[in-house]
Amino acid sequence: MKNTLQSRNFRFEIIDSTKSNIADFIWQIADVTIPTITLNETSVSIPGVSNLRSPGTSITLGDIDIEFLMDSEYTAYTNLYKWILSANAGLYGSDAGSFKKDALLMVLDSTQQSIVTVYMFYDMFPTNLSSLNFTYGESGAIDGVSCSVTFSFSTLELLDKDLNPIEIG
Repeated sequence: MKNTLQSRNFRFEIIDSTKSNIADFIWQIADVTIPTITLNETSVSIPGVSNLRSPGTSITLGDIDIEFLMDSEYTAYTNLYKWILSANAGLYGSDAGSFKKDALLMVLDSTQQSIVTVYMFYDMFPTNLSSLNFTYGESGAIDGVSCSVTFSFSTLELLDKDLNPIEIG
């Protein structure tokens, strides 16, 4: 019997060639949700017979949702905030395309030493930075503040442990 995949065995990295410190938040990530992949279907109506359904010709990709823990200097939040604002070409007169980044989600084995598979996200950009909840709790209780960010992207590629594309067929 094979070992089960552990949900905490992952590493997420943003490839940031501009050195804009966006990647500072990757080490505080608590949760990553891999986006849904939906194959659209085609339905053909035939009189006297129920609709015949078959695979369509396009795929719809969901968004990446990441929850991260806030650092005490607000570095991660501030960098993501700046990324969202600077990517808004209409507001700041810049090219929004230049703010897209690629990212890797590496799924690790049970020892957290070897890569099992890699999700490569191309042209990723943030679309939502969640609200922050500051709460006064019980005396002595220490709760970290977390935040979530949603990213959209143009293309997803699944890679093997050697970073080669998974072949279809």
